[in-house]
Order: sequence, then structure tokens, then C-alpha cells
Amino acid sequence: MNILYLNANQRIKLSDTAGYATHMGKAIKGFEAAGHRVIKLLAGEAKEAGQAKRAYRTVSSFLPRSASRSIRDVYEVVHDYKLYGKWLRAAANQSIDFIYERMDPLHTCGLRLARHLGVPFVIEINDPMRETLTVDLSSLMKPYAIRLEDRLVRESDLVVLGSEALRKSYIQRGARPEKLLVLYPTADLHMFRPAQPQGQLRKRFGLENKIVLGLVAGNMSTGWRRTDLFLDVLDELTRRNEHVAALVVGDGSPQPIVDHGRGGSIVFTGKVPYVEIPQYINAMDICVIPNATWYGSPTKLFEYGAIGKPVVASRFPPIQEIIEHEVSGLLFEPNDKKDMMQQILSLVQNQSRRELLGNNLREKITRSCTWERNTTAVIQAIERCQSRGLARLRASISLTN
Repeated sequence: MNILYLNANQRIKLSDTAGYATHMGKAIKGFEAAGHRVIKLLAGEAKEAGQAKRAYRTVSSFLPRSASRSIRDVYEVVHDYKLYGKWLRAAANQSIDFIYERMDPLHTCGLRLARHLGVPFVIEINDPMRETLTVDLSSLMKPYAIRLEDRLVRESDLVVLGSEALRKSYIQRGARPEKLLVLYPTADLHMFRPAQPQGQLRKRFGLENKIVLGLVAGNMSTGWRRTDLFLDVLDELTRRNEHVAALVVGDGSPQPIVDHGRGGSIVFTGKVPYVEIPQYINAMDICVIPNATWYGSPTKLFEYGAIGKPVVASRFPPIQEIIEHEVSGLLFEPNDKKDMMQQILSLVQNQSRRELLGNNLREKITRSCTWERNTTAVIQAIERCQSRGLARLRASISLTN
């Protein structure tokens, strides 16, 4: 099939190390690996994207935040209509079987483009506008963005969601269940796989002979990630056990090793190239997910699991869809430091249990959560859409004869 893959966000590039960019890249590679042709129209890769970012930074430097955000959001609505015209010209001479778009607030150009071309439209939604913690919209545009999301869900042919919890929430709001498809983000199993312990990396950071707790935090300043909760628990753990240390991989500059308690330590690596993340995870003994959202499946859960690491995670529905407590990982009550510490300690003291839980999680992910399965599910759903469309066309022709 020929797939037109869209993303209207000018701040997103496939080369970014953040989860959204790696998710997009892996989805595209999944289609291509299955033999499909992917035509990419990504606003963030265009030359004018950098100009828009610089202009916003200039405006926000002298205007109040509320005003600069309102100007930015109005610009996004205007930009949506410009994108429609630009992308329509780009797609006019292409043979397109369906359009796949990762939803971006304030944009509906993908839906309008699909209707103009007469092809099925797939929208991928990771952050529902009513609950999202990742989009800093102005008060002027938030209600408008919610209405646009409702329209996309209502008028699209297929909605791809990252968790069963999110699917249930859309059904409760009136969405048709048959058009909602849950596909977990998963991991690149060729890139994220078990390897020999990273002795050199541990030696470099002074983590030899330590039980290393790991956290790949991405943007550590994002409040919902609760990196602070992990660090608070670690402080207590290092006082109890001198062999415990931590490796925190995330944005910012590398910091010196921070000594805690009776010899425990925390290493902040700073920003690490995405291709190097697997070796850092392989240097960890236990991976921790301090917090999550009720609707999103953390990409790092799948990357930890693909490498076979035991995971201690906050008990949120999307995580429970993947981890069975005491079978493929350990869960603690959200924001409960005591529970979190007890779950971690039970693994610190038991290597064989760490290996069992890690192996069980890896087996589940490699069996049930792969990009190949995701790609197949989307293509099969599109084929059903096309069959229904052909049946409707034949019915309309028979009625006119």
C-alpha cells in the first residue's frame, strides 16, 4: 500500500530523542519493513519550521506568557489551513491508499485531505485533549482544541490509541468501539535487546559492585514523571543499603556523581543519543517508572522489557495492561514512597527474582507487543474500511439502476 504519513507539529523532528519522535520513526519503519511505501509529510522537517520557532521565542521574550501563547495558537490554526493547501499539492500526483496522522492540537488538515482524496483516514491519539499534560495551550484555544479532537474521532475511519484505558474513555464519550484500535508503543527489538553487562560504562560512573536502579527520564523537568519521587526513595534506600546506586538518564548536562548515605551514589548522565540508550539500560539492574498518566503506555516500559530488565512501576491502568504484579514486574500505589521502596528492596535482595520478572516481561513483549503486529493490525483495519467503502459504493450504484 501507499501510505501518506502526516504530522503537523513544527516543533517535532524525527531526529529528536524524545519519545514522540522515536514512536513516529518506528511506526514509519514498521510500515516500510512490511513492504509498504510511506510518503512522509512532516511539518517539523520543513525549512520554515525553524523560522516559526525563532519567531515564537522572540515574541515570548517581551510579551506576557498568556498573550504569546494565544498568538502562537492562532498561528497554528492559520498554519493548518496553509498546510492543507501545501500538502494537497504534494499529494495530488501520488497514488494514496490511506492517510495516517499523529494528532496534533488545532490541526484537522489530514482529515480534510483524506476526504478530498477519497481515501480512509487514520488518526493516532496519544494525549487526549481533555486530560493532556503535555500541551500548553492558551485558555482561548483549549475548548476549540477539544472540539477538533471530538471531530477527528467522530469523522475518522480508524482511531489508533495507546492503551485500553484510553479506548474505554472514548467509548464512554460516545465513540464507536469498532473504529478504536489499541496499539501499544512497544520497542525496536533489534535495537533494544539483552547484552553483556556494560562493565566499562559502570566503571566510568563508579557503579561497580552496585545494584543499579535505572531511570530513563527524557525531560526530567516534566512534573508528571515524578523524578523527584524516585530520588527521594533512592535517598532512603542508600541509607539502608550501601550497595544501591542509581543511573538517571535525561535532559540537561552531566553532573558529578552525588554521594548518598553510606556509599550509595546517583549518576546524572545528561542528554544521551537515542542510539546509546540500550547500553545504559543494559547497565541497570532494576528499572523504575515512578509515575505515569491514566491514559498513556510509557514507551520506556517496553524498552526496559525488551532488554529483559525487571520493572518497578506505578500502578496505573495502562501499565497494568502490560505488567502483571509479581509475574512480569512489580507495581506500587501511585505516589506511595513506602510501597515503592518496599517493591524495589524486594528485588535488590533477590537476583533470581530480578531475572525471572525481567525474562517474563521480555517474553510478553516479544510475543505480543511488536511493530510487526501493530503494522499488520493497521493494514487489516484499513482493508476492512476499504471493503465497507466498496460495499457502500456498490449499494448506491444498485439503487440508482
